[in-house]
Amino acid sequence: MRRLLTRSLWIWALLGWPGWIWATTTSGATTRNVNTSDGIVTLGAVPGTNGANWETDEVFQGFSGAVNWYLTWDDNNVYLGRIGGNNAEGSVIYLRAEYPGATYDNRAYDYDSLSPETSLMGGINFAAYFKNAPYHEFRTYNGVWSAPTANSLSPQYTTQANGAHFEVTIPWSAITGGNGRPTNLRLAIYQIAPLAGAPACTPSRHFVYGESPWGTGNVGDGPSVGVNDGIPTSARQPGGCGRGDDTLTRWWGCYPVIGGVGSNGWMALAPNAGPDDSICQTATAHFLTGNAPPGSAIGTWNIVGQPPGSPAVTFTAPNNPNNFAQNLTAIGVYTFVWDINYGGCPSLPDTVVITRVPNTPQATSMPDTVLNCNADSLVLYGGSPGNGSGIWTVLNGTGILATPNDSITVATGLSPGYNQFQYAIGNGVCPTTTDVVVVTVPINVIANAGPDIALCLGSITTLAGNEPSLIQPSATGYWTQLSGPTNVIFTAPALNISNVFNLQTGVYQLLWTVSNYNCPVEIDTVAIINYANPVSAAGSDQTICLGNAATLEGNDIATLGAAATGLWTQLAGPSNATIANPLQFNTAVSGLVGGQYLFSWRVDNGTCVADSDNVRITVVDLQNNGILNSLLPDSGQSNGTIVLAQPSNGNAPYLYSLDALNFDGNALFDQLASGTYTFYFMDANGCSDTLSYFLAYNPPPDTIAPKDSIRVPTGFSPNGDGTNDLWEIPGI
Repeated sequence: MRRLLTRSLWIWALLGWPGWIWATTTSGATTRNVNTSDGIVTLGAVPGTNGANWETDEVFQGFSGAVNWYLTWDDNNVYLGRIGGNNAEGSVIYLRAEYPGATYDNRAYDYDSLSPETSLMGGINFAAYFKNAPYHEFRTYNGVWSAPTANSLSPQYTTQANGAHFEVTIPWSAITGGNGRPTNLRLAIYQIAPLAGAPACTPSRHFVYGESPWGTGNVGDGPSVGVNDGIPTSARQPGGCGRGDDTLTRWWGCYPVIGGVGSNGWMALAPNAGPDDSICQTATAHFLTGNAPPGSAIGTWNIVGQPPGSPAVTFTAPNNPNNFAQNLTAIGVYTFVWDINYGGCPSLPDTVVITRVPNTPQATSMPDTVLNCNADSLVLYGGSPGNGSGIWTVLNGTGILATPNDSITVATGLSPGYNQFQYAIGNGVCPTTTDVVVVTVPINVIANAGPDIALCLGSITTLAGNEPSLIQPSATGYWTQLSGPTNVIFTAPALNISNVFNLQTGVYQLLWTVSNYNCPVEIDTVAIINYANPVSAAGSDQTICLGNAATLEGNDIATLGAAATGLWTQLAGPSNATIANPLQFNTAVSGLVGGQYLFSWRVDNGTCVADSDNVRITVVDLQNNGILNSLLPDSGQSNGTIVLAQPSNGNAPYLYSLDALNFDGNALFDQLASGTYTFYFMDANGCSDTLSYFLAYNPPPDTIAPKDSIRVPTGFSPNGDGTNDLWEIPGI
């Protein structure tokens, strides 16, 4: 708040310094030159308790300068001082104190033959009369004068200047009848008797020293509560003689006594126009907020200053403490006054300054910027703040600003990736304008194409590279083909998760390439191995003759690709065969005996399901069964016969031969002479066996040895057919 009266007086009390009665105004210290070194204790106000709005140490100067008065107060008392005059003569103060329930008399009681007219003051409700020895009269007036009471007003007199000075303390309670501090005072003070040495008056020596306030009434030239215009306060001029009714033709001194609470709880308030404020160019009105006047007091808004050439300001409700001041169309300072009238005395108005400021310029800054890879600093450029003030702030990232309040500043310590800075321009109450710049610090982002992929006769699969934007949002990746049996198709080549199709069997090499602004490009490779579906063919079943070599003949897996593998295993058989190279599709097998063997050829190819096929090898161990029957030839005849028994372990049809050249299916050999024969057997598989047999002759009867005689046979056939299986010599 600003005071309308720049030279307002503040109470510093009547300070009791040794030898002096002392008071202070805003214009400096004024020494009253009241020497109290004779032991009189100087009275004085308590500093700072007269209220925050107007505390006064008024100096009232008489017309001749012969008598000067001063007045101040605090929460409890009024302090009245007089320099000059005569303490042996009476001094009178008339007061109009305004407080709740106060009443006033227009004419003061005639005291000491003086009946001053106080109607121009609006009446009074308190008066005091005091003079020093030998009378010691201290009287108060509240409708009637009290009896003399020694020291009731705590006067202090001094012998200085022949006893011409005094100071008196008057409690507020004595003035307002216990109602605490009044809202304001009007007063008149005079000295009854003239100074010593003044010319005698006949028939009386009554003199009136009527006093007017100090000042001219102009702002800044003392308090404006009265005018020292030379008009006396009494019909009797200073130094004049006469008696009779003395009319106070002018009252003076109307002082707001603000800041206290009376004993009845009623608050007297000084005007408070509210805090200074500003409005933006977009507004042409401002809401004024003064304090509400108490009781029946009336407040009024006025304007006392505005930008030159601006149109007149209007109020929506000038007597309402809360109202709009309108038509504020100029840029500059508007000064408003809020005044409260308490019903007679003017208050000291309070001032509020409303400044209308230009709109805030639009904040502008540099375009978004990408720094070099792994950089960490740059210079930020903002536009001129014009009539406002600009400031940089960090919205995102770890940047440190060298001079945030400068439109051009250096940012260091930027974090990798996304850094966001705001440039704002503020202009008092006007809306702040902002602009944001994004500074990207790129970093190297690795590429990871994911693990190699194995398929079995697949046509489509899903790629899973790393997502570069998770490392830095600005990083991107894309898929390309390096090699493969066909040209693949990517469903989303710019996404780390992408399907790829048009695959055939074979090996593909695909690239995942990661870019991040100006950082080096990173690549990684993923292999897709698309395996052919394995097919196993173990070959045809075989039948071989015992002793012949056997070969396993599976399908060649080379056409399936280098990853394909095959394996021979024996599943069954009369013996444990030896497979020369189990991993070779065609390989020899040995250690076979007669019987049936079962071998498996299993083919594996990557992730495909293995395939197996079996082959059966039958090993034929052809066994002849000897002679089914025979007829010995007669001696010297070729009429013998031999019938061969059908061999076993072979496959029909069976063939027989005596010369190993000519075979047929006839097992009967006839026209045989006695002798040893070798028979050849062959089955349908070509397996063979031999049988040697001695065919004896049938001798004549007379040559037959007795039954019991020894007879040596010429041969035997140990073939298990039950005939001639043993070598036996009869007759032994």
